[in-house]
Amino acid sequence: MNMDLQEELINQAWHSAFGLTLPPSQHFFSTERFWEILKEYADDGVMFIDCGAGSGHTCGQSGKYGIKMSGCDIFKRDQHDIDNFIQPMPAHRMPYSEILWALVCRPDHSGWVEHLFQHTRDKDCGFIYVGHEEKVLFDVGDSDWDRMHKNVGNDNEIMFIWLP
Repeated sequence: MNMDLQEELINQAWHSAFGLTLPPSQHFFSTERFWEILKEYADDGVMFIDCGAGSGHTCGQSGKYGIKMSGCDIFKRDQHDIDNFIQPMPAHRMPYSEILWALVCRPDHSGWVEHLFQHTRDKDCGFIYVGHEEKVLFDVGDSDWDRMHKNVGNDNEIMFIWLP
């Protein structure tokens, strides 16, 4: 799909969702392995944006591991774990850079992740996708990742990393 059209569709979804509040949700439950891997990059000065953060559970846990993380989601949720760190906006509007990476954990497979992936590639920043192996091609497209780590979630999710 044309990236300008994809971005416009994401913007329209965001505008139509503006003011809506959804119930809490959580689809990804991290393991200690997940945090160990993120900590390696955080120790080098990398911060993360949890894209499609839902209720913010992942962001809420990041501090106890010494990892700087904020989040964004086009929907506001009841009972955000950390209201101040979840921005109600589309992920492609965040200011990614070599020290601010996109993190996507168990997305909804509606097409926005591939657009975000291309956007982060244009910004020359890191991109981390966490999910099941059979979904990465659908969500991100045909792209070789730099690193892969298994068992980062309680449902045997895999972490795929594209370095800047």
